[in-house]
Amino acid sequence: MLRKNKVNKKDITNIKQFISIFKEINDDYKVLNYCMEDIILKLSNMKTMTNINEKNISSEDTTSRVNYMIKGLKNLLCITKEKLCNIKIGYT
Repeated sequence: MLRKNKVNKKDITNIKQFISIFKEINDDYKVLNYCMEDIILKLSNMKTMTNINEKNISSEDTTSRVNYMIKGLKNLLCITKEKLCNIKIGYT
């Protein structure tokens, strides 16, 4: 888009505005209804997954520092640093 409108990285105000195109859709349009039902289902599943993931990582058993947390619908990945080591007082 930036190349198409010949805009350098410092000045994005030269990008042309998009023209909105509206189209009438009937209320009984089956494909739209199917898509809306699918979106609603996925959003409700995502809320459930997010709540479960938050509960799992905020437990009292967490002993390392979590550096990054990537949440997705299917996967939750926590990348942690190794626990700090202090030889003088004998814990790792």
